[in-house]
Amino acid sequence: MLVAIQRSEGIEKLIHDFLFFLRFWIEGIFLSVVGCIGIMGNLISLHILRKDSMRKTSFDEMLTHLLILDTIMVIFFLLDHMTTNVFGQTDGQTPDWYKILYPYVIHPGKAIFVSATVFMVVAVSADRQRAICHSMLYRVISQSHLILLMYITQVEGVYNVHLYQQLLTTSIRG
Repeated sequence: MLVAIQRSEGIEKLIHDFLFFLRFWIEGIFLSVVGCIGIMGNLISLHILRKDSMRKTSFDEMLTHLLILDTIMVIFFLLDHMTTNVFGQTDGQTPDWYKILYPYVIHPGKAIFVSATVFMVVAVSADRQRAICHSMLYRVISQSHLILLMYITQVEGVYNVHLYQQLLTTSIRG
């Protein structure tokens, strides 16, 4: 009986170490590499879309803003995942700057930029639908992307204000 318990503890330790190894490589290293490739792709696309020959329509401007929002979102997620899954696993603790920034900047920032990116994708899709299905009525408005960006910023700010309230309530209780 004692030998079986020792074997099961050894197997549990082996499984735990294997899962720790997988988590480090998949959630830490692999996601970080994919995120960096995504940032490089966004920057290349942004460079192409910012040329004078490509800045003719509001669609191009909306794609530019979508690339900027997506890049910032990926940076927030990389900051979170790399800190907790790569650096946090090597020494067992997360850095003090992360503990200070997480509740006020990183956690709300991730939610804000995810929702802003989703809203921007919906706006680009609606613009394309209008341009394709109602091509005779569709007019290119040069400043429409700025109005849309301001609206999206306001909507996602109101949508995610509960995150700040959640953190304030938790810190008062805790």
